[in-house]
Amino acid sequence: MAKRKANFTMLEKSILLDLTKGYPIVSSSSKDSKTQRCKDEAWQMIAALFNDSENISVRTSQELRICYQNLLQKAKKDESVQNCRKRDGISGPICGNEPMVKRKANFSPLERSLLIHLANQHPIVVSSCKDMKTQKSKDEAWQNIENLFNNEEDVCIRTAQELRTCFQNLTQKARKQDALDWQELQMIKMEASSASPSSTPSVTDTMRAFIPHIFESVETSKDCEDSPMHQRTSEAQNLFESPQSSESTSGSQAPSEATEPPLVHPKMPATPQEMECDSESRNSTEKCEELKMRLMIEEHQVRIKMMMEEHEWKREQHKWLREEHRIRLNSLIRTTNNHEIKTNHLKAS
Repeated sequence: MAKRKANFTMLEKSILLDLTKGYPIVSSSSKDSKTQRCKDEAWQMIAALFNDSENISVRTSQELRICYQNLLQKAKKDESVQNCRKRDGISGPICGNEPMVKRKANFSPLERSLLIHLANQHPIVVSSCKDMKTQKSKDEAWQNIENLFNNEEDVCIRTAQELRTCFQNLTQKARKQDALDWQELQMIKMEASSASPSSTPSVTDTMRAFIPHIFESVETSKDCEDSPMHQRTSEAQNLFESPQSSESTSGSQAPSEATEPPLVHPKMPATPQEMECDSESRNSTEKCEELKMRLMIEEHQVRIKMMMEEHEWKREQHKWLREEHRIRLNSLIRTTNNHEIKTNHLKAS
């Protein structure tokens, strides 16, 4: 097995820190590919310069990078401990055997409600302005909130930065919940508009989609009525009906001559062509009547189906309205609970 290298000496650490000062890119927090490529090139250059120094062990760029990250992490930890000691009124250097600072407890519901109440009394803390005057006013407001917060009972001592971080987290969580509720409401409205009955097709288009063969048969029958064969059939019917019409006319003009026997025209024998035309005419008429009846039945069925679909759509619309009312009711309940918590806290104080 390969022997483990020796730990970094103080000289090696100081050389590494001096070399990284000439390459500020290594401290960048960007994660894009271009920055990562520049970081790799910078660490290759730092490794080459480091290995050219005297009284040091040969190190790779990855080893130098890990050592640099450990040094930064330790420096941040020492700074945090020093700030905690300064806040607690402890002076002097940090001892090596000094215990680690214990993490504070999470904010309780009472502390959150108190923080929201105090923040509402200082509207400047929610301002989005970034100028120096506004930032100075914000810092003063948070210092005042810190004093008021720590003067209350049954709360943990908090700094202004801790209170600000907690308030920002609460604001971000509330905005996220509002965005989810708004997105859900918009989806409900989009579904309602897409299922609106105004977008349904007309009765004729629906019937053409369901029963195209009926419309084709009717159109075909209309074309047959305009054909020469149908014209010859109509002429033959008029020829057979002419004696009856003449009798009715003569009876209306001379009612006194009703005692005379009517003239009977001899019936002309029907030719095979006329008989064929007559049978075709009767067949076409019966077919049209049958198609009309079928068409009425299909239309009635389509209307019933459309009425059922409209009824189903109205029921879905009522369901979406109930869901929208439920969301609004939950929002009002949350608001009421917050007001009750604030009222109870004010009464207790």
